[in-house]
Amino acid sequence: MYDPWADLKSRPGIVFNMASLPTGDAWWLPGIQAIAVNRGLSRIERRCALAHELAHVDLGDVHMDGRAGRRNEDEADQLAARRLITIEELAAVIFADDYQTAADALDVSEHILRVRMKHLHPAERGALKRARSMREETA
Repeated sequence: MYDPWADLKSRPGIVFNMASLPTGDAWWLPGIQAIAVNRGLSRIERRCALAHELAHVDLGDVHMDGRAGRRNEDEADQLAARRLITIEELAAVIFADDYQTAADALDVSEHILRVRMKHLHPAERGALKRARSMREETA
C-alpha cells in the first residue's frame, strides 16, 4: 500500500508544513520545493491531499491557470488515486453498499475513489469483472 508520508520522508529536499490555507486542501509550491497541507483536514483528507501534491511533484507541474491548470489537477488526482488504491484493494471493496463505505475501507476520500473508478485501465475493468463474477459464484 502506498504511504504518502513515507514517500514525503524519502524526499528530504521537499519542505512540508501544515498551515491554515486561504483556499484548497493543499498546495505544491515548486519555486521553494514545499508542500503545505491545510491543517483543518481530517486524517484521510490529509493523506489524499499529500498524495495529490506529491503527484504534482512527480509530474513536474508548475502553477498554471486555466485549461492547463485544470489538466494538471486532473492528472495529479489520477496519479494519486492509482497510487493510493491498487486494483486488488479496489476489487476487495468495490461491492460495498456505497462509495463512502468503500472509500472508508480503502482509507481514502470518496473523491479519490471516484477518480480511480472513472479512470480504470481496460485490464483493470476486466479484473474487477472477474472479481465480481467470482464473488457472485461463491454467494
